[in-house]
Amino acid sequence: MKRDSEVVQGSSEGKAVKQAKTMAGKKIFIGGNWKCNGTRNEVKGLVDMLNGAGEFPANAEVVVAPPALHLDAVHSNVRKDVL
Repeated sequence: MKRDSEVVQGSSEGKAVKQAKTMAGKKIFIGGNWKCNGTRNEVKGLVDMLNGAGEFPANAEVVVAPPALHLDAVHSNVRKDVL
């Protein structure tokens, strides 16, 4: 059975890393949220990982949903193509 999209999840120092592959013409959504507040260093590490992830496919929408405590820090520092 063919899938429209496939999501592969790995780990990098305990942080979820998602890579998505999709068939041509299909919009893909790559999203992540976390329930625990975490430390400033952990948030910085996640933002650094996203900022260094390279170019995202043109048909991908990348979204993160940090807890309210870290919204400003993430929004101020994450690359502009991450919502």
